[in-house]
Amino acid sequence: MTSTRPGAPPAVIVADRETWAGAAGTADGAAPLYPTAQFAIGSVTKTIIAAQVLRLVESGAVDLDRPIAEYLGEYDLATNGATGARHAQRHRRSPGSL
Repeated sequence: MTSTRPGAPPAVIVADRETWAGAAGTADGAAPLYPTAQFAIGSVTKTIIAAQVLRLVESGAVDLDRPIAEYLGEYDLATNGATGARHAQRHRRSPGSL
């Protein structure tokens, strides 16, 4: 019997090397999913970046109230304004228009 459950192609990466990859379920409710399947992860990255920035805040490397241009180097203040890291953590605009 073929599964119609939504699937996922998990992988374990250690020291920049894939050590295991697998797949379960289906890609579209019908076609089997394979370990080489690719998905658009979209907004999931916002949570990952937010967690990493907060780790930098805890370590003292980032101050949420300093202008983000201090951390991003060539950030275009003329176009994007002097947005702080705290504002960027709200994820209300795309990274290109912080």
